[in-house]
Amino acid sequence: MLAAVLAISWQWTKEMAKNAMLWVMVALPTGIAWAVMHTGTGGAQPFAALWLVFAQLMTGLMLSSGHWLEEREQGTWQALRVSPVPVGWLLAAQAALISVVTFLSELLVFWVNHGASPWSGPLASYTVLGAVTATAIGVLIGVLSPSARAGSMLATVVMLVLFLGAITAPGLAGFPLLKDALRWLPSVLTLTALNAGLAGSYPPASTTAVLGLWLLLALACVHLALRREYRDGR
Repeated sequence: MLAAVLAISWQWTKEMAKNAMLWVMVALPTGIAWAVMHTGTGGAQPFAALWLVFAQLMTGLMLSSGHWLEEREQGTWQALRVSPVPVGWLLAAQAALISVVTFLSELLVFWVNHGASPWSGPLASYTVLGAVTATAIGVLIGVLSPSARAGSMLATVVMLVLFLGAITAPGLAGFPLLKDALRWLPSVLTLTALNAGLAGSYPPASTTAVLGLWLLLALACVHLALRREYRDGR
C-alpha cells in the first residue's frame, strides 16, 4: 500500500511541477514582499514575519483548497476509490506535498528579502507548523465546499480574514475586546510564533498549544467530512 501511495505522490509531483500557476503562487509572496519592503519613500524596510504568514496562506491554504476542488470536479477521487489505497491516505500524501511546497515558498520569501542567514530552531519549527496548519485549513475548505466556485470564494474570504487579522491585531490597543478575539486566529498565533523565531526564541507554550489545537480541529473536521462522503470509511 505504501508503494502505491508513493507512486501516486510521484505522479502528483510531476503534474504539479508542470503547473505554471503553482510557480506563480510560490513566487508571488516573494515578489510582493520585496516590492513593499523596497519601494517605500523611507528606503528598504526591515523584514517582517508577516510575509511568512502571507506565504503560508497564499501557497498552503489557496493551493491546497484549489487543488482538492479541482480533483473533485474532475472526479479523480472517485476514480481512485477503486484502488486499494484509502482516500484518507491519498489526501494525507497530497497535503504533505503541498506543505513542502509551502515551506519552500517561505524559504524563498525569507532568503530573497532577508538574506541567506541560517535559521534558528524556533523559526524553522514554526514555519513548518504554520505551513502544515495553513494546508490543513485549505484541505478542509476543499473537502467541505459543495462546488469549485463556492470553495474558491470561501478560500479567498478565509485567507483575507486570516491575513487581515494578522495585520490589524497587533495595532488594536484601542479595541481590547477585538484584539483579544483576533489573537486566537491561527494566523495571529503563527505571527506571534514567527516573530519570536526571528528573535531566536520560542513563543509562549500557550501559543504552541492553541496552534496545535487548530491543526487537530482541521484534521478532525476533514476526517468527519470524508466519512460522510465515503460511507464505507475509505
